[in-house]
Amino acid sequence: MIDNENDGSPILTDHPSATPIRFDLISQVENFGTFFKKEITERFVVDSQDAEGLNIAVRSDFGNWVTVGQIQKKGIQEIKLHKTLTANKFEFRIVGHRIGFRPIIKSLFIPHIISIDVI
Repeated sequence: MIDNENDGSPILTDHPSATPIRFDLISQVENFGTFFKKEITERFVVDSQDAEGLNIAVRSDFGNWVTVGQIQKKGIQEIKLHKTLTANKFEFRIVGHRIGFRPIIKSLFIPHIISIDVI
């Protein structure tokens, strides 16, 4: 990794005296089309590795990012939603600081999606 804020020297992320690096890992845009909005209700499930303590945020239709939860453990975890998300397009991201191993999101599963006709 290269340090863009200082002299451009390499950053040793696995060294005990390393400085945590802030990052955003953003998903591709999940586009459900123009004629139907989708509602994500209740929860979604994330399968991760080395992502404990990182925040998960969602952006609907290219609006503002809203933090919806935090990854608490390695592997599969349910993230409960406090509010229904409605949009044509959704993006997900994890945000945080890390030293050492890079976080991996293996999958994101949305078990309950409702279609809303907007025509």
